[in-house]
Amino acid sequence: MGAFLAARRAYWIDGRTVYARNVTTKAVNLGGLTRVELTVQPGRFRQVHLALQDREATITLPLALYGADRGAELDIVALRRLADALALSELISAETVSRVLVEHLRAEARGAGLMERPLFRALGRAEHHGRASRFALSEEDLVSLLDSD
Repeated sequence: MGAFLAARRAYWIDGRTVYARNVTTKAVNLGGLTRVELTVQPGRFRQVHLALQDREATITLPLALYGADRGAELDIVALRRLADALALSELISAETVSRVLVEHLRAEARGAGLMERPLFRALGRAEHHGRASRFALSEEDLVSLLDSD
């Protein structure tokens, strides 16, 4: 049943609102964010998520899924729209995540390999901290993704 529900998920952005539909539809207003976290989940299939929370709802948006030698990432138009919307937020963490997404898009435009892409390098931060389960990156971790270019 869980795999069926996961296959039925849909996410979209309309203006400054991100929507997630599973069984019900949740909406998070990016203008009223109270929390923005980039989270990584190490393991066989390593994942990068973006957690967005306003006063009414929380959405965890999958950004990338990586295997041993390849990955699947959110498409470039969606990443750019998300980065632009986060850049308008008053939260410092939203601005920093926006910068990470823009750097990721630049790396992708250059045709950079996985090791040069910030979302993939984010997985190394969990390994650096010795984490084996889902891990929220700190502000320092996010800045390190920008500095290591």
